[in-house]
Amino acid sequence: MYIDYDGSISTKPEFLANLKSEGLAPEQIVNEQQTAHVIGDCAVVTGIYREKGLNKGKPYSRRRRFTGTWVKIKDTWQCVASQSTLIQH
Repeated sequence: MYIDYDGSISTKPEFLANLKSEGLAPEQIVNEQQTAHVIGDCAVVTGIYREKGLNKGKPYSRRRRFTGTWVKIKDTWQCVASQSTLIQH
């Protein structure tokens, strides 16, 4: 599951389809900070990232705080939920 900054919720297939259909072309995504808290086979990752690129041919720049929940399944970490919130540049 993914919760975007506008409050919309997407499943993994919806999220991936949305990336392809909207003409989103990120040129740069950079983590400014990131912290992981691991408890057994689960991890919660929080941080801030900056993203810039083109959306439907128009330039954009965003800075977001994020949370990702990861679960280790058969020795592979998989993201099971993610959320981002727009914050000031």
